[in-house]
Amino acid sequence: MRPGRLKQIKKALKVLSKEGYSQPYNILAEKDFLVAFNNAQLKISHLEQLLGGTVRVFTPLCEYKRYKQAVKDVKLIQHVRIKMCGHTDPYQITTIECLKQQVEEKNPDRYFLAVSKKTSAIKESKKVPIILFKSGVLCIETKHTEKSKKEAPQKMTEEEKENLEKMFG
Repeated sequence: MRPGRLKQIKKALKVLSKEGYSQPYNILAEKDFLVAFNNAQLKISHLEQLLGGTVRVFTPLCEYKRYKQAVKDVKLIQHVRIKMCGHTDPYQITTIECLKQQVEEKNPDRYFLAVSKKTSAIKESKKVPIILFKSGVLCIETKHTEKSKKEAPQKMTEEEKENLEKMFG
């Protein structure tokens, strides 16, 4: 991983540790992230290296059922813990709604959400740090690491142009 990216992640983790996030880090993963993680043939050690400590990966029961239907070679399953969500039918509720129910309002279990770009609509709340794939690279996004959108440069007025011409000739 690039040094600049590592520095940004360490800074974000430092801020998160002040908010109560500590090892072992709890990661709540959804189906599409697990499928991408499995297809990239990554191991849990990659997540541990990214966060700089031990991790526990959880997935809701309904997402686990969807994952088992989507992937035949389930190497990752032995490392993922099932979190009971109370839905009898895996298609009764959407992924985003299920994850929001698991995280609740104040995120008492201090979860990181591991989502794919398809379900990145949950990022709008910004109450929970998010782990996702960007171009095959694991990334962390929090409300602290987001860069502010740069405003478009304003055009100079005629008066300002004339003043600059007088000053610099």
